[in-house]
Amino acid sequence: MIDVERELDRLFGLPLSDFTADRNALVKDLRDRGLLDEAKAVKALVKPSVTAWAANQAFREEREAFDHLLEMGGWLRDAQAGALHGRGSDDLHRAKYARREALDVVAQHALQILERNGNATGPAVTRKLEHTLEALATFGDTRSDIRPGRLTRDLEPPGLDVLMRLAQEAPPPKKLRVPRSQPPKAKKPSARQEVAKANRALSQAQKLVDARQADSRQAKRQRSAADARVNKIREQINELQHRVEQARFKLKEATNRFEQAAEADEEAQESLEKAQDTATEAQAALDRLTLMN
Repeated sequence: MIDVERELDRLFGLPLSDFTADRNALVKDLRDRGLLDEAKAVKALVKPSVTAWAANQAFREEREAFDHLLEMGGWLRDAQAGALHGRGSDDLHRAKYARREALDVVAQHALQILERNGNATGPAVTRKLEHTLEALATFGDTRSDIRPGRLTRDLEPPGLDVLMRLAQEAPPPKKLRVPRSQPPKAKKPSARQEVAKANRALSQAQKLVDARQADSRQAKRQRSAADARVNKIREQINELQHRVEQARFKLKEATNRFEQAAEADEEAQESLEKAQDTATEAQAALDRLTLMN
């Protein structure tokens, strides 16, 4: 008889790249055994996001730190319910601080798991991871659809309205809980882990240098292309200015010729008028002579 729960724990503990193939193999095995409902439920499981997978692995590898986070989340829920029923806010402040410290410890473990497996751990990844852990700590066991160690998606911490509802639904605690667990002692990384971390940091730094150099080369190519375009535009401007000067010179020449032609026309008109006057006078003299004869 197959232990489905144990198989699911094994599935969610695998490297992320193996999830889909092993899930499908488990579905086939369950179908072959006639466990159709179980096979359908497993088939519906989606591949976890990177940060959900990291939270799952932290749950397995750092169970003491994870259980402490969940307990601090329960303490904070009780403190919120107590504050809502007039118990004061001192425990609320202490619970908030304790949960924040516990969350930071688990988040750091999860980030180390991501680094160890060659995944990016930038600000966006850290933010998603912290939101997921905060949601787990806040809801605790109040949500059946959220199970530590078997997450498939990133979670968002609840808003103020949900927090108020959780506090209102919780009965006023007869006595504020005293956390049983203590923050786990930090484990000193091994020399191999330190070397691996240094190599990953070196690799990331080299990638950053390569990217910056590529950006610099691209910027230089763009600068050269821009300079070439500017030079070409300057040449075009100089050519246009030369054409404008030529056009102005030709216009001046044409204007001079026009003015000279106008003066010559005026002189010819005057000469014509004088010739006409002379002809008129000569014709009058001829007419007079004719009458005398």
